[in-house]
Amino acid sequence: MTKEAAPQVSVDLARPYEPIPEERAVLAAHFDRKKQRPRTPRVQLVARGERMEVSTDHPMPSLGVSLIMEALGTGDCIVFDGLLAQLIIIGIEGKKPGENGLAYPRSASARVYRNY
Repeated sequence: MTKEAAPQVSVDLARPYEPIPEERAVLAAHFDRKKQRPRTPRVQLVARGERMEVSTDHPMPSLGVSLIMEALGTGDCIVFDGLLAQLIIIGIEGKKPGENGLAYPRSASARVYRNY
């Protein structure tokens, strides 16, 4: 004869985590800031024969450039061109140029600017 094991009853001793009011305030501010921030178009590399051209993923390319310039915190076209060139170098160094390689450097630099 074998004895059947009695069913084990699980007792949850720890309560689920509840954020404190300060943490809730930080989360609320974070989501409010995200709502106020305009979406920045992506930067695209487009092959034109032997060379690559930079464009924005926006129906109005000039407006797309303006949105990216605002996200990067500059109104100066020369500064923007230089900064964008450096971001592209960072994004494609050691690999084939592609849109995904450009997403992080542009996004990260725009977020750094917005936080200061």
